Amino acid sequence: MHVITRDCAIECLAALLSVPTLGALASGIGEAPATVGQVIELYEQRRLMNIHNISSGRAGEIKRCLMTIGLIEAEKPAAWSG
Repeated sequence: MHVITRDCAIECLAALLSVPTLGALASGIGEAPATVGQVIELYEQRRLMNIHNISSGRAGEIKRCLMTIGLIEAEKPAAWSG
């Protein structure tokens, strides 16, 4: 299987994302070719849901996809303070 990196076109995520989610990302980024790195930047800046047709559910789908391929880490729960 192809190793997906930040430099890959977002079409590399087609096997991991639903068609509507991938289409919304491609339209929302608006640059050709949009890259996986741009998706990661939007995630890190908490701007995924600023894209038209990206709901919290689709944002979660994108997050799970990026975690699955190892390009982002799972968020750690806040430490207990006491």
